[in-house]
Amino acid sequence: MKALAVNGSPRKTWNTAQLLEQALAGAASKGAETELAHLYDLAYTGCTSCFSCKHLGGKSYGRCAVQDGLAPLLEKAAAADVLILGSPIYFGTESGMMRSFLERLLFPFVTYTPGYASIFPGKLRSALIYTMNISEEALANNSQAKLMERTESYMLRTFGNCETLMVCDTYQFTDYSKFLPGGKSQAPRGGLSQGPGKGLCPGRAAGPGGRELNNSACRNEKGRSLRTGLFHWLERETGFEPATSTLARLHSTTELFPRGGGIRI
Repeated sequence: MKALAVNGSPRKTWNTAQLLEQALAGAASKGAETELAHLYDLAYTGCTSCFSCKHLGGKSYGRCAVQDGLAPLLEKAAAADVLILGSPIYFGTESGMMRSFLERLLFPFVTYTPGYASIFPGKLRSALIYTMNISEEALANNSQAKLMERTESYMLRTFGNCETLMVCDTYQFTDYSKFLPGGKSQAPRGGLSQGPGKGLCPGRAAGPGGRELNNSACRNEKGRSLRTGLFHWLERETGFEPATSTLARLHSTTELFPRGGGIRI
């Protein structure tokens, strides 16, 4: 089995990347071949509206015809068994690099037929991970969650499945006094990412629309693994043990942070 994670954050060691790394670690522990790709390392554009992917009988029908730095990754994504996309929320939606990736990943497989049927030829399990500094309560009372639900609906239409995890209350930087009047010079202890496998918050995770996930992520239970409701399908489909599969184990040996700590995007 091949599991591919795609990081839509410019930060390679902070929380979006850490969550993706932990998901891949769970897959690798059960023998999966894994890879983490960083979109900000690649030179590419979004969809150019050439419609080569829609040209019936054309050599690029059903696939993106643009040949640039993203082309090899699109081929890997289409061939993967598990595809996990991670992005911070920038200005209310996915990062620009992730949006461009989504355009070119999904649009070629959607047909101009009733219901916009998908012609994706493979069998792929997909998931979305979002990190954001908005609180879970605020997320439930604004339209931002609807934008993420829309992306999930596109993934569902294309691949037939999609799981979504929204991680709220994340820190954006270490010294808020540089950016906010009256901000603290340092974020609270335990609220900062400290490298892969460390510093993951006890914080809060919500499903689409702000509703709390079952066994939701990042509860602070000292001495116990941090569990999430994401990727039950991976456990079900592959037999991964809950303690090691994907995001089910975010933390195993390092000290759990006090309740209410945050993490950087």
